Amino acid sequence: MNQPEALALATLAYCCNTANAIMYALTGISPSSAVEVRSDELAQPYSGTSSALAAEYPAVSAALPTAGRCAAQKDPRISPQEMVVQLKQLADDPARLTPVLNRHIEEIICTHRYKNHDRAIASFKESLSRWAGRLRLINGLSAKELWTYFTQNNEYWIITPGSSCWPGQLSDLCRITDSTPPLCLWGKGDPNALISCDSPVGIVGSRDCTEYGRSTAFNAARQAALHGHCIVSGGAMGIDACAHWGALSAYQDIGDQCGKTVAIFAGGLNTCGPKCNSNLFDTICSHHGALISELPPDTLPESFRFLMRNRLIASLSRTLIVAQARHRSGALNSATWAADMNRDVYAAPGDNNKPYNTGCNALIAEGKATLLLSSTDISGICHSAHPPCAR
Repeated sequence: MNQPEALALATLAYCCNTANAIMYALTGISPSSAVEVRSDELAQPYSGTSSALAAEYPAVSAALPTAGRCAAQKDPRISPQEMVVQLKQLADDPARLTPVLNRHIEEIICTHRYKNHDRAIASFKESLSRWAGRLRLINGLSAKELWTYFTQNNEYWIITPGSSCWPGQLSDLCRITDSTPPLCLWGKGDPNALISCDSPVGIVGSRDCTEYGRSTAFNAARQAALHGHCIVSGGAMGIDACAHWGALSAYQDIGDQCGKTVAIFAGGLNTCGPKCNSNLFDTICSHHGALISELPPDTLPESFRFLMRNRLIASLSRTLIVAQARHRSGALNSATWAADMNRDVYAAPGDNNKPYNTGCNALIAEGKATLLLSSTDISGICHSAHPPCAR
């Protein structure tokens, strides 16, 4: 592991406090094709010089052509370590952008062809100011102290896009609007669980579920794990917990040959819950699974973070099963993310007179998911059986 890069990316993730497309575009952690990361501001070619752009950043204004195309398409990325250095300088002098940041901003604007340049400049300024403000909170810590904090005295590991255990399917998040891959991942357990299966199975659903929903999640996860497939879910009560326990139950039958399970959380790992699932989390780790988050320690799992977390569940999964969901369940958000990334989405049908099943029934009726015919025979919806990859 490249610890200096991991520390820099963890620091930047701390500064952003959530996934951020601008930071991802600025840092040089992805292939050059990923520089084309999309956000709600990236759409139309530039067709003139913005007055706000000229007033705020003369160098940026001068670099932008009037014909709608950048004359020299430079790679706008900056290394994570250098980005931390630049933010520290900005934190020391909030009124002044460093020449390096100024140059990279102009290249980002030029490369992405923002449709609203006034808004783009405001967004860049607000983001940089916010990141620098967060950095001041930890600016007095040494590299060793930072690493100790971020890993909670080595209780957690940190992996980056350059790590051998980094799941490559996360790069699919570059290709959809309003999304971006994580800068790094915090984890506990076995990081190899993330790459133990080329096509993991995600199983999601409501916390408030019936015995039918619980058995659907448990049986589907168990059958998939018996065939060596990794099971991905969110660690919550209800459907999530049943999916994880289903995967773990396969261990009793075939031991280490069964698929692993990965729980993804919406806050820092030292805030993960619910507490009633503590035994589940310990069991996942002791059975070569993993608990992961894109957020640093002490980050509270606020409501909006669950929606962000759902994109990671969808991205890591090749097949996503919605075992049971109400009409406003967060599992439907996971299904939308999965469909946007061309994942195979299945939903278990249920009694149309019961509110527990309205979400799944709607997914099927609207053609957003394929009907799950059976939770005990899912060989037809998964890739070929295999032992977990040893890497």
